[in-house]
Amino acid sequence: MIGKTQGVFQHLIIIFLLLAAVWVSAAERASFGMIVKPVSDEYARFIGLDGPEGAYVVSTPASGGLRPGDVILKVDDAPIKTPADLQEVIRVHQPGDQVQLMIARGKERVQISYALKSAASSGAGFRPGQAARMPSGLGSFPTIESRDFEKEVLKSERPVLAYFYANWCVPCKTYLPIMQEIGQQHADVKIVGIDVDKSRDIVNRYGISGILPAVILFNGGREIDKVMRVSKKALVDVLLTKIRKDGDEIEVFPSIGKGHWITDVAFIKDSGWLTSRDSDQTIFIWDYRQGALVRTYRAVKSALSPNGAYAALADKNRTAIAVVDIAKQKQSLIQTKLFIEKLAISPFGNAIAGFGAEQNGRFSVNIWTPDNRLIRSIPVDPENNPLMVQFAFSPDGASFALSTLNKLEFFATENWERKTVVTMKGAARVLQFTSDSRAILAPGVDENLVDLQGRKTRGIGGRTVVGRPDARLLIVDNGDNSFRLMSDKSGGTGLRFAGHRAPVNAGAVGDAVRWLASGSSDGTVRLWDPATGDEMVQLLAFGNGEWIVITPEGYYNASARGHEFLNIRRGSRVYGMDQFYDVFYRPDIVSAKLKGDPIAGLVTLTVEEAIKNPPPAVQISFLPDRTGDAKVKVCYRVQSTGGGIGEVRLFQNGKLIKSDGFYREVASQDMMATLKLTQLDGGTVYRDMRSLTIREKQSPGAVVLRAKGDVFEECLEMETIAGENEIGLAAFNASNTVQSAMSTARFLSTRASDEPHLYILAVGIDRYRDASINLKYAAKDARDFLAQLADKAKTIYKPDNIHLTRLIDERAGKSDILKAVEKLASEVKHGDSFIFFNASHGLLLQSQYYIVTGSFDGSLNRSESLISSNEIVEMSKKIKSLSQLYIFDTCHAGGVDAIVSGLYDARMSVLAKKMGLHIYASAGSVETALDGYQGNGLFTHALLEGLKNGAAVDKDKSGAVTVKSLGIYARETTREISNTLGHPQTPLMINFGKDSRLFEVR
Repeated sequence: MIGKTQGVFQHLIIIFLLLAAVWVSAAERASFGMIVKPVSDEYARFIGLDGPEGAYVVSTPASGGLRPGDVILKVDDAPIKTPADLQEVIRVHQPGDQVQLMIARGKERVQISYALKSAASSGAGFRPGQAARMPSGLGSFPTIESRDFEKEVLKSERPVLAYFYANWCVPCKTYLPIMQEIGQQHADVKIVGIDVDKSRDIVNRYGISGILPAVILFNGGREIDKVMRVSKKALVDVLLTKIRKDGDEIEVFPSIGKGHWITDVAFIKDSGWLTSRDSDQTIFIWDYRQGALVRTYRAVKSALSPNGAYAALADKNRTAIAVVDIAKQKQSLIQTKLFIEKLAISPFGNAIAGFGAEQNGRFSVNIWTPDNRLIRSIPVDPENNPLMVQFAFSPDGASFALSTLNKLEFFATENWERKTVVTMKGAARVLQFTSDSRAILAPGVDENLVDLQGRKTRGIGGRTVVGRPDARLLIVDNGDNSFRLMSDKSGGTGLRFAGHRAPVNAGAVGDAVRWLASGSSDGTVRLWDPATGDEMVQLLAFGNGEWIVITPEGYYNASARGHEFLNIRRGSRVYGMDQFYDVFYRPDIVSAKLKGDPIAGLVTLTVEEAIKNPPPAVQISFLPDRTGDAKVKVCYRVQSTGGGIGEVRLFQNGKLIKSDGFYREVASQDMMATLKLTQLDGGTVYRDMRSLTIREKQSPGAVVLRAKGDVFEECLEMETIAGENEIGLAAFNASNTVQSAMSTARFLSTRASDEPHLYILAVGIDRYRDASINLKYAAKDARDFLAQLADKAKTIYKPDNIHLTRLIDERAGKSDILKAVEKLASEVKHGDSFIFFNASHGLLLQSQYYIVTGSFDGSLNRSESLISSNEIVEMSKKIKSLSQLYIFDTCHAGGVDAIVSGLYDARMSVLAKKMGLHIYASAGSVETALDGYQGNGLFTHALLEGLKNGAAVDKDKSGAVTVKSLGIYARETTREISNTLGHPQTPLMINFGKDSRLFEVR
């Protein structure tokens, strides 16, 4: 297994390969006998170099005069600009030759005489593009590089097993016979090797972490599944079952590994938050009750306290440390004289440890208080490779352990006296205190369990599960990426937890938390029921800011584009979760699952049920590359693949322009009549959703206007818009539960652009026929937003081209709003922009979102006074504009709890995706609405501030405020102000379709 320490070597240039003899009989050649890497910009500045030149010494033989941290600048008279230059220099030398080295040792410049070492060499090594020669009798398989990947893998007619290896990786060579045996047994499968050091683009694309060897199975150009640490043939055999025709296993899986592997997890006490840290030094704060990512901290070097409550973050120059109280969101700053390589922080945040080079080139571990006071400096022997230095605080904060080569030291944090020194053999790969703080786990040394008195024993291995000081809990690897939970107070083999695709590195429990958390090299954090071994959810954050939380049933919460990293597999067929978005994007179900509530009553459709009726295949017929015509004929074909044909949706530039389905209203009017608006709290909504399940199970989705059979073909005249036109086509299966992948076609319209017009329809309702639900600021919000945006829009539109419609109070009944939409539908053109602003009551009932209009008299009669999300879809289709923004600043009379918030998120997101447009949506309580903020509703206040302060909104200095940038500004402003007011409120900003300018910044 290549662990966390060895995984770092992916980025090193290894000058002295001790592994050469594994492959071939060797001849003698000269070598420096050390490991070097490029010099970073930050370290070059730290030691006074003009730029990142030279070769940084990572490790070196004890003799020779070099130290880790030295930078080789010259060999004899030859300048060394990069590590590769060292290889060129020694080509003319023999082992034993003396060379003169000019080195930078901190800020000093030193010249030393160095004797070259001897190393094995051969002209027949393992090189990309050549066959990888196995030990005698085992045969060979080809290796490929990036330029051949598409041809050899993605376009292969056969399934492909891609074997990711590195020349420095001993297990990669050890397990090659497994792959050869697979090749002999499965002639229909192609096997290729990919060198991770030579194909970094492929490695990054498919999320291969430092756990090698790894295997990815491809079929039909798509990734089917992967396994990291291929140590058993059975692991590859399981992979191959997923492409067999008789395979009917259905699995929901995120694109694991596209993030970095997880190194730490912990539950913050009394907070509802789970913290995790990955190998890229990023710290994630998760709301484990809601199933959502709360916050992210990025740093070049970082550390989490054992209890997850505090973080230490090095700045970009690696000389200063931010100390973060995560729950309180408070920070302090420590200025150091070290170039920081590693960090640790105590569970109380009162001591911070940093290891790194001083400006004299020597290494030390320094301890500071958060107020920048140096407590102690511990020198580190120069013979230590920096990778060997490990240190940690105990969970109770009373002890500090430091591991270096052949030595383990314990310090008492009360006075920082050294209490115990223990002689060890070798260096620990990882250093962890046991959860009871009484001993250290030190994988990598023979006797890997050492107590505070220095007594050494051979433990069972594993990783500490933090959070239980009364029991020594451990996660123990089973060797197949599953693990078992062990305790010093329980015997037996422990319960098996299976699901991770790579080894588990960290575990956590909490006093008031019912779940076990695990963090793995597959990039996921998973929550489990420790009593049964059942997985509750996966939490996965990607390097691009997107994230997913998903239940085993397939229901998920995600960032705006997080679902793009989620797939569903049945046998050899892989579907994108985007095809199931309407049904399975359900933050409310994720939240219910994490509360431990049964979700069967909320589930209208399972993945297994949905995928049994696959979506149809769709195809757009030929379109011209360019046209000057005002209209173009678009023809398309939809063909059943076994699940029939349901609703067909056609999009232009991302916006829905045609669909042939309508949506049934499922609620009983008799039942509705018995409810009051203020009764629709989270509990009522929850029970209502459960009562809906049975009816939706019988006939989910849209009702299609006409039956289509197994093949459906249609043509229509579509109005073009000047510039690029992108046509998108998607179709559902007959039950309208699974959508096809989107088919797209593009053409360029050379027609002249019409003068753009802006249409704004603003609705604000304070006074209702039922006066008991009257609001205070909604009408003013509509007036203010309309006036301010219209004024700003003059920077783009002529004043005569800005058209305003305002509906207030008694003039904002349902019929009034729908009449206004009908009028606008006859006026608005494709190239115009349309904005709908609504400030009023809103409600959630039986999977629908409703606007409560001014004609509401206390009776929940939808036909008279409520506008449903289905009707909003129809409004959008009628209005031809391809650039539409809908803003809902609504008050939920029953309050906004976790259930309401999660379902609100789900319904609004599906609504935006369905229409292919942008939605700003904020749901607050009546109390918040009546309080307002500086004369407006809070969310509208944030929007108005964004309109006033365009320069602050335009952070990328584009010269304009756009739909997306205003949304981001309003969301952050609302969240910040609402937290200070004690009524946390985070608006949703949902963007489908193209971004567009609202006004120019002048």
